Amino acid sequence: MMHARYRLNYGHKFSYFAAVALIALFCTAVSAQGPQAAADSSSNPLMTYSEFERMASAAALQSGIPESLIADILSNFKETNDARIVVPQQWQSSILNLLYSRSVPYELAIHFLSKIPSKPVDTGYLDKLRSGRGTDRETGPIYILRDGVQHLKYPVVLYQPLPSYTDEARQARAEGIVLIQAIIRKDGSVAHPTILKGVGYGLDESAIDTLMTKWRFEPATLDGTPVSVQANIEISFKLY
Repeated sequence: MMHARYRLNYGHKFSYFAAVALIALFCTAVSAQGPQAAADSSSNPLMTYSEFERMASAAALQSGIPESLIADILSNFKETNDARIVVPQQWQSSILNLLYSRSVPYELAIHFLSKIPSKPVDTGYLDKLRSGRGTDRETGPIYILRDGVQHLKYPVVLYQPLPSYTDEARQARAEGIVLIQAIIRKDGSVAHPTILKGVGYGLDESAIDTLMTKWRFEPATLDGTPVSVQANIEISFKLY
């Protein structure tokens, strides 16, 4: 895929680990759309918890596991992982352990898990984030960046403090890139985050929290006028 990229790297060492954040404004297609249309322009790779429940119920039926047992396991899982983004290796391990604790045979448990898409599960984090932000004030068009768009000047990061490395991630020695699709508004703030690729262990949430509440941009401009753009932003976590 052809794209233009604006990238800025920085690093900062902690007592045991470091997080390196970088920005990549990947340019895909271009259009001037309403805010909702742009926010929904690519399929969401996350499963909502309700989607996860439906998938698990269907998988239980196909695997011969009582639905009441799966409902109990999901209730336990939701209570433990409420309002989080849980990457596949985490929720699969958690569900597998819960199945084992209910004496479900290994082969049956693996068959059950194989029927559920290997995608991150949002147990309510993004809804909680949006509900805490109030009404979106963006009313103008949102432009999706593309290589070679005439007179469109890309946004420039002005302030990008490091997100925190969570204790959970440090203990698991989790590393990787969190890829977030978001709107960089014409006032330089960030809105409508969606995880395109996650790391888990609380790092996705840490990246979004820092991006939304602390990062600031010089906005994109079109013919000299500030405009809102949709961009993909990478935040990379690395242990040292």
